Amino acid sequence: MRHVAELAPQAGQPRSWPTWAQPEVVRAFNDYGIGRPWSHQYRAAELAHAGRHVVLSTGTASGKSLAYQLPILNALAADPRARALYLSPTKALGHDQLRTAHALTAAIPRLADVAPTAYDGDSPPRCAASRGSALGGCFPIRTWFICRYCATMPAGRCFCADCVSW
Repeated sequence: MRHVAELAPQAGQPRSWPTWAQPEVVRAFNDYGIGRPWSHQYRAAELAHAGRHVVLSTGTASGKSLAYQLPILNALAADPRARALYLSPTKALGHDQLRTAHALTAAIPRLADVAPTAYDGDSPPRCAASRGSALGGCFPIRTWFICRYCATMPAGRCFCADCVSW
């Protein structure tokens, strides 16, 4: 971690949509019930769109997802070769995000061929082969659960030294 900033709580401030956000992407969010982004969503989306790494820490149901959904949907609408990978800390959250991804991509005509797809431990092996539009042009990603766990737990770093570089 290179920087940590603790900010005092502030009242939410609505912002206009970023100028780089394509109108049909903004329309999809509007149709989904999101009229304007809040300031924390706007700032995080701006950073993500600029290619910066972002950690957004706010309360439950405060709209953190929009901060990555907006730049991802914008990139997918701009470039049919674009791909996005969402790694979820829990299966339930991942499937909730998948439902939202389906709703938003369905509302954007240029994303009619985008196929948001879950691939987890319960996915049948044949799913990898049948997901051409979801995984096309992507490298398969395999995670070893214990290494994923160790990567997030300080005590696990020495145990997992062979599979994670620090």
